[in-house]
Amino acid sequence: MSDRLDLTAQVMEVVADVRDPHLWLGLGQMGMIDRVDVDEDGRVEVALCYPCLGCPATEMIESSVRNRVGKLDGVTEVKVIRSWRRTWSKDDLDPAAVEPLREFGIQV
Repeated sequence: MSDRLDLTAQVMEVVADVRDPHLWLGLGQMGMIDRVDVDEDGRVEVALCYPCLGCPATEMIESSVRNRVGKLDGVTEVKVIRSWRRTWSKDDLDPAAVEPLREFGIQV
């Protein structure tokens, strides 16, 4: 159980640091990580919540998540899904992300 918790923490850290290619902020700062599940066999599922339905970078972001998580010791499979369980909100933003977004001209 401890190994699974450690791996979950590692996955969260790696996913949080994946950058949105348009804004160059991490997915953690953007509040886009809906959930991370790791099973006892090292299969990982990452659910992401996107700020916009037609985000042109979804494939690039998901590919980056798969590649980075897949390099972690103990990971046997990585699945990235688009979560519709909740709607992304500007309230999901890390407070430190607000000013960089404003500098990009995004109203938050």
